[in-house]
Amino acid sequence: MNFSEYMLDCALNGNHGIAPYMAVKMQEMVNMMLEIIDSLDERDYISKEELRQKVYDFEGLCTPLTP
Repeated sequence: MNFSEYMLDCALNGNHGIAPYMAVKMQEMVNMMLEIIDSLDERDYISKEELRQKVYDFEGLCTPLTP
């Protein structure tokens, strides 16, 4: 039986917090989405800005809080 990195991380950390490799993958996804947004047609400005805001909101969820 094989365990995914996610399942292993949940088992080791009791499903508390985000493991460093998961944070890296999320940041890569955010960066890729921002590149896609930048390549969209300028005439679709409103949709482009709405999508950009959603990506920033998602990125904010993933940013660790410091005490």
